[in-house]
Amino acid sequence: MHYSSTAFSTNGLPTIVANQANVTMGQRSNLSVYDVQALRRFYNCTASGMTLPPTTTPPPSLALALINANANAFALALTVNANALALMALALINA
Repeated sequence: MHYSSTAFSTNGLPTIVANQANVTMGQRSNLSVYDVQALRRFYNCTASGMTLPPTTTPPPSLALALINANANAFALALTVNANALALMALALINA
């Protein structure tokens, strides 16, 4: 479950209560054993490990630079992995 037992409550009272008192609700750090079993059944997966093998792909590196600016707009250059360049132009709305 991704939310605590009082998530979305307007008065601090629980919005969901476990049927069994010994069940912990609101755990958000890991998949439970039951989550993994359900996912394996759903995807017809027979793998036995709980984690994926390490990847050999390096993580992306990002760089953001202001390349042009005036009173109403500015342009940003976003570089990903030093190979791909994406330009973004953002307009500021003066209220």
